[in-house]
Amino acid sequence: MRSLLKQFVFAAVVVLLGGQPAIAREDAPPTPVEDWSLEKVQVIGAALYRQDAAAVVASDALTRHFRTRLPADLIGWIVVDEGENQRVRFLRQENGQRRAAWDVLVTSEGAGPVEAALDPVLPADQLARFDAHDGCKSDRRAALCSAL
Repeated sequence: MRSLLKQFVFAAVVVLLGGQPAIAREDAPPTPVEDWSLEKVQVIGAALYRQDAAAVVASDALTRHFRTRLPADLIGWIVVDEGENQRVRFLRQENGQRRAAWDVLVTSEGAGPVEAALDPVLPADQLARFDAHDGCKSDRRAALCSAL
C-alpha cells in the first residue's frame, strides 16, 4: 500500500509541476559520437591544463593589483593564445556589452603586470570563447572569486 501511495504522490508532483517522466523518443536521431585518438585527447588535456594554469597566475596578479578588492563589475575571463604565451583577459559588462577591461600576459616566467586593455572590444572568437566558458551562469563574479 505504501508503495502505491508513493507512486501516486510522485505522479501528482510531476503533473503539478507540468512535466512528464522522461521517455525516450523513438523519432529522435541518435547523437553521433566521434572517436578521438589518445593523442588528440592528450593535446586537448594539455591545452586545458595550460589555460587553467595561466588563469590561476593571472587571477593572483589581478587580486594583488586590486589589493583583494576585485571590481564589482568583473564578470569573468578568457585565455587567448599568443604564440608561446597566453593573454588572460578579464572582462566587465559595459552598457550591456562584454568588454575586456584588464589583460595579463602569462609567459614561462609567470604573470606579467595587470594592464588596462588597449582594445576593449572583443572579437567574435573571444566572445564565443567567453560564452563557452563553463562558469556559474547566474553569478560569474562569485564563481571567479571562489576560484581565486
